[in-house]
Amino acid sequence: MADYQVGLVDPGFNAAAGTQQNGGTNAQTGHWDADYNTVAAMRTRLAAISAGTYTAAYLNRMTVNDMVYAIRVNDSIATIAGK
Repeated sequence: MADYQVGLVDPGFNAAAGTQQNGGTNAQTGHWDADYNTVAAMRTRLAAISAGTYTAAYLNRMTVNDMVYAIRVNDSIATIAGK
């Protein structure tokens, strides 16, 4: 089970416009959303996305990276390169 959270860089950074999804002007500030603040917040968001899929047992097997990716696929697909 994931025990800690880290920030992530927003690959959707628009250098031409100088902005990114989080509204910042620096690509290194990353994509920040309250759903990513803690592992507990990510677990809550995933359960809200699909309680049938993201059961407690399933969430216990997920890493932080798994959780971040699953939330991004549902909420912020544009932040995933190639999507």
